[in-house]
Amino acid sequence: MTSRGTRRWLLVLIGVVLGAVLVSPCPLWVPALVVRETPLGRLPAGFSAGSAVFSPDSARLAYDVWHDANSKSVVVDGVEGPRYSCAGYSVFSPDSRRFAYTAWYEPGKSQAVVDGVEQFRYDDVRDVAFSPDSRHVAYGAKKGDGHVLVIDDLESPAYTGFVDGANVRWNGDASLHAVLLRGEEFVRADVEVTWRWLAWLKRLACWS
Repeated sequence: MTSRGTRRWLLVLIGVVLGAVLVSPCPLWVPALVVRETPLGRLPAGFSAGSAVFSPDSARLAYDVWHDANSKSVVVDGVEGPRYSCAGYSVFSPDSRRFAYTAWYEPGKSQAVVDGVEQFRYDDVRDVAFSPDSRHVAYGAKKGDGHVLVIDDLESPAYTGFVDGANVRWNGDASLHAVLLRGEEFVRADVEVTWRWLAWLKRLACWS
């Protein structure tokens, strides 16, 4: 067979293969994964597995570090915070600029730490959450025999208790709701952040 004839048969074969591919019910493209890795540094001694949290924009990283059985701290952006009896449950704000976690300054006593600032001390703090616009922070707290919602250091009336899985749900930039217990009844508390002149004067006095 001449070289010209060979080329002709090759073209015919290629045409048959391409035609079979085009009419085949199988997709021409198959899914594939492309993985790119970015080194973030060595794990520190005492790193708490499962504690790492990325900010929404994936630019910031926070994690917990145990120093001994009674000492733990939170590291964010590579900077270690104060050591507490225990610390964790880290959360970034939606805009990734703010950061908060829960710290136990002694067994059975905890507080929220927001943007590196320790908040009021309570018997227990839970469900720290930023508002959608990242301006407000809220959480549930146990205070003696009562349970309160705390928003920007302002406390709600006290309730009998919280309901697991139904606490501190923001439904707007300045409003949230939570399901609590009052005696033997379920109560949905809807809370809105507003400014009143007395509250404004109180804050002004605190700043002066």
